[in-house]
Amino acid sequence: MRKASKKSVIAGVLAFSMILTGTGYAYWTDTLNVTTKATTGDLDVTFVDFGLYAQYNNELGAAKENGWSIIDGIKGANGENSNYVKSDYFRRGTYYNRIADANALKSYAKRTEGYHSVTIDPQTTKLDDATPLTADEKVNKVYPEGTLHSDKIAISLNNLYPGYAQAYRSDIINIGNLAAKLSNVKFSVSGIDKAHVDDMLGVALLVDHETGGNSDGDTFALCKELAVKAGPGSTFTVGGVEFLRLSAFTNLSEATIAQVCEHNTLLCKPNDERLDLFLAVAMDPDAQGVYTSGNAQKMSGISDELSQRGNATLSIDLAWDQFNSGKETANVPGNILQKQNSNTLS
Repeated sequence: MRKASKKSVIAGVLAFSMILTGTGYAYWTDTLNVTTKATTGDLDVTFVDFGLYAQYNNELGAAKENGWSIIDGIKGANGENSNYVKSDYFRRGTYYNRIADANALKSYAKRTEGYHSVTIDPQTTKLDDATPLTADEKVNKVYPEGTLHSDKIAISLNNLYPGYAQAYRSDIINIGNLAAKLSNVKFSVSGIDKAHVDDMLGVALLVDHETGGNSDGDTFALCKELAVKAGPGSTFTVGGVEFLRLSAFTNLSEATIAQVCEHNTLLCKPNDERLDLFLAVAMDPDAQGVYTSGNAQKMSGISDELSQRGNATLSIDLAWDQFNSGKETANVPGNILQKQNSNTLS
């Protein structure tokens, strides 16, 4: 019994001692908290409203004059002027998921019967791998939910002939929440299986502001500066438009193209801003017979076999950065936080 009682006493003393210890060495405490919550934005530039040129009034040319959508050399029919199809021939209104009015496509197919076999196929000329815009991705209430958009445009042109040209258009929109700038345009030419195919085929490209842009200096024009850098003979003209030969791209480095992009700073802001992309593909008329036999009045002696039944593929990548990419920060004056860079605070 005495041993048990001794254990009880010792236990009681230890418990009391712990209470005293807690009382003697505790402090009143308080906490201030800074909570920094950050979310990352997204950069999402995409193609939408792809179709044959021209679908809208601002695409008809200077002072709203009508231009051309296709130059085919077929004498006027169904109200078109001679040798070309008017800009607004393929209009399809606000049916943004069509490249053209279905009846206009049928009409053009009838127009070309007996002349050539260049076809416009909505199955191969389209927004590739397209997905519909969601309710959150609608831009300025212009494009309704369900409008197709994609990062890729596919264009297929078969059986081209000298003097033929065809134009397309698309909008570029920003469905992210961060402004983007066009930093570079990359061109890749492949599939050349004839000596002069890449000399005779050419492309024209213009990226311009439709809404929200500055009045000057916010355009990327393929032939505006790049043709000069590519050298003499790098272009040919059809319908008043200069086309840069596919062969000329071998003389243009990515750095050179990037310099042109930087010189013409082109921004695409979220929500209310849209860019217009205009693209045309053509084949050099070559009446002088540089790559072909020329014409019956002036035969060059060059075999047309060098350019007939040839293939070529042009891939164009529009490379975008966030708007502040490359901005100089070294010369920005510091603030008091520079003190944290040193081991000794004063």
